[in-house]
Amino acid sequence: MEVTDLIGGSGNYQNMLLLLAMYRGMMLAINNLCASFLFPDVDHWCARPPEYAEWSVEDWKRAAIPRASSGTGYDSCTHYAITDYGVFDNSSVVSCSSWEYDRSKFWPSGTEMRNREPERSVEDTSKFVADMLGVGGTTVFRWNLVCGSAWMNALPQSSYMAGLTAAFAVLGPLSDMYGRRPVMLGGILSYIILGYLLALTSALWLFCVLRFFIAIAVAAANNSMTLYVESVGPNHRALSMVAYGVFWGVGIMALAGLVLILPKWQTQLVIFATLYFFPLVLWSYIVESPKWLLTVGKYKEADEAIRKIANINGRKDITEEDLSRLRNKYKEQHRNREAKGWAGIKALFTSRTMINFTATNAIFQLCTALVRYQLALDTGLLPINPYYNFLIGGSIEVVSGVACLFILWYLPRKCSTIVFMVSTMASYVLHACLPKGSSPIQRYLALLDIFKTAMILT
Repeated sequence: MEVTDLIGGSGNYQNMLLLLAMYRGMMLAINNLCASFLFPDVDHWCARPPEYAEWSVEDWKRAAIPRASSGTGYDSCTHYAITDYGVFDNSSVVSCSSWEYDRSKFWPSGTEMRNREPERSVEDTSKFVADMLGVGGTTVFRWNLVCGSAWMNALPQSSYMAGLTAAFAVLGPLSDMYGRRPVMLGGILSYIILGYLLALTSALWLFCVLRFFIAIAVAAANNSMTLYVESVGPNHRALSMVAYGVFWGVGIMALAGLVLILPKWQTQLVIFATLYFFPLVLWSYIVESPKWLLTVGKYKEADEAIRKIANINGRKDITEEDLSRLRNKYKEQHRNREAKGWAGIKALFTSRTMINFTATNAIFQLCTALVRYQLALDTGLLPINPYYNFLIGGSIEVVSGVACLFILWYLPRKCSTIVFMVSTMASYVLHACLPKGSSPIQRYLALLDIFKTAMILT
C-alpha cells in the first residue's frame, strides 16, 4: 500500500501542487536569466565634458575618440587628450572618467541610456544614465562596471549561481530533517524580504551577497516540486517535468515582457519579489508531505495530512485499518534502515553501479546546463532587439515542453534523449566549422539547439 492509494494518485490537491510547480518553473526562469537585462553588455564611450554638451554623439566620437583596435567602431575606454586650448591631441589618449551608453539595443527598457540633456553636469549625467542602465553608479548604484571594472559585471550572476550550488548541498538535508513545507515557506519569505532589500542596496558587494542568498531562497521555494512528486501517483509524475519545461519557457517570455514594460531595474526587482506572494495565497491548503511524515516516524501527523488531502480530493472512504496498514509498512522500512545503518551511504562510494550513475548524471547536468544557459542568456542570438530574442527563445522552450508529451506517450525516453544529445553535439561541431559570414545558418542552428536542449533536460 502507498500513500496515493488513500489520497488518490491525482485530484484537486495534486492539481494545486502542479500549479505551484508550474509557477516555480516560471519564477526560476525569471530569476536565473534576469541578469541579461539587469547587467547587459551595452556599448559605451567616454562621456562628453560640459563644454561639449551641445555636440552630437557622432561628432564627439569622430573628433575625440580613437578608432577601435579592430578597425571598426570607436574605442570604449579612452579619448584623445584635450589641451588647455580646447584642442584634441591625437597623439595622446586618456582613460574615460565617465561614460555614455548606447540606448538603441535596449529601447525602451530602463537598462539603457536616455538622451543626454545639455543642462546636466557630467556627474549628474553619469548618475542618470547609470540609473537607467542598471550597471553603474546612480543615486542608488555608483558602480560603472565597464572598461577596467567590466570583469565585475559578472559577479552578481556568479554569486547567484554559487548560491544555487550551495543550496543543493544544504537544502536536501534540511528538508529531510524539518520537512518540505517549512523549508519551502522559509524560502518564499526569505526571497520576498531579500528581493526588496536588493532593490534598495547601494553597494555592489552587498548586491552580490544578497543575490547569493536569494539563490538559496529560490531553491528552497522549489520544494513545491518535491511536495508534488511525493503526493502524486507514479503515472502522473512525468507531467511535472513537462509542466516545468513549458513554464520555464513562459517565464522567459514573461521576463522579456516585464523588463520591457517596467524600465527601471529597481522596479523589476520589486516586481520579482512581489510575484512570490502568490504561493502564500494558497498556503493554508498546502499540507506537509505524508510520505516524509511516515518516513521520519511522525505517524499521527501523517494520518492528519492524509485525511486532509483525501478530503480535498473528495475521498471519504479512508478507514483506520487502511492507515494502520500504511503505518506498519513504513515502520518495517524504518527498522530495515536502522539495521543497515550507513550501508546505503557507503554504497554511493563503493558500488560501481552507483558511482557510474552519479558520475554520468553529474556530467550530463553540467554539459546541458552550460549549453542551455549559453543559449538562454544570449540577448543577441537573432539580429533583433533583445526582448524579441527572449520571446522567441521562450516560445521554443514552450513548444519543446509540449513536444515532450509525445515522447512520453509514444517513444522510448532513453533513446530519445541520446538522439537529441548527439544531434545537439553535431550542431555545435557544425557551428564551429562554419566560415565567418555564415551567421544566418549559425542562428538557425542555435534556435534548433534551444529546442533540442530543452527536450534533453525535460
